[in-house]
Amino acid sequence: MGTYVPCKGCTDRHVGCHSVCGKYSIYKQQIASNRKKEAQQKLAAQVDMRFRG
Repeated sequence: MGTYVPCKGCTDRHVGCHSVCGKYSIYKQQIASNRKKEAQQKLAAQVDMRFRG
């Protein structure tokens, strides 16, 4: 499954639009949230391996 990118095919797209686009702001927050979750899961897995090892 691909990632939804609000810019692709956007008719309101122009130079500098990321700073004022609500759709892009939400997208950016979702990406940051996903990265944070992935980092937490990776850290938890590393801690788990240390206790098992």
